[in-house]
Amino acid sequence: MVDDRPAIRRLLAEALDGLGCRVRAASSGREALELLRGFCPGAVLLDLKMPGMDGLEVLREIRRLHPTLPVVLMTAYGEAGWQEAAAALGVHQYLLKPFSLSDVRQVVNALLKGTQAGDFREEIETGRRTNL
Repeated sequence: MVDDRPAIRRLLAEALDGLGCRVRAASSGREALELLRGFCPGAVLLDLKMPGMDGLEVLREIRRLHPTLPVVLMTAYGEAGWQEAAAALGVHQYLLKPFSLSDVRQVVNALLKGTQAGDFREEIETGRRTNL
């Protein structure tokens, strides 16, 4: 998981602990990419807005390192354009902050099982969040 806010990293670790996931956390895009050079996880939870490298920049680099790695983009912002850019880079799902632990568990569990919770393309087109 990649998020610059310690509270979010703790929340995500708690959510994923219940799934039996071994979690590696990074507080920046650069730190995440260093971790990803050494191994390929089952999925990545990636914050969109971070100092330094933003989530889309990190996602571009992830695609070079691990082209098919499932990535969930997390954001509290509704800026125009990021959804299309994320979809073009192959993001698998996104979570709107604030999210519940249940949302996180459901999305990650679905990705690890090879399915998706909700339809990302539909969410982009309609501007609404699918019930997770």
